[in-house]
Amino acid sequence: MTHHHTTENVVGLDYQILLEADYLVNASESHFTREHIEAFRRDVMKTDTGKALLDTIYLR
Repeated sequence: MTHHHTTENVVGLDYQILLEADYLVNASESHFTREHIEAFRRDVMKTDTGKALLDTIYLR
């Protein structure tokens, strides 16, 4: 199920990593638009690894 993790009030690196990993999977399964993916990267992604993976998988 998509969108089962909230992007608000993320506390802790472990939860941030879980949120980012979940999005990486759901972006493909949910057929998110490039604009949606770019907005998520800009507004929610915090880790360098998450950003690099998102760029490599979806934005290059």
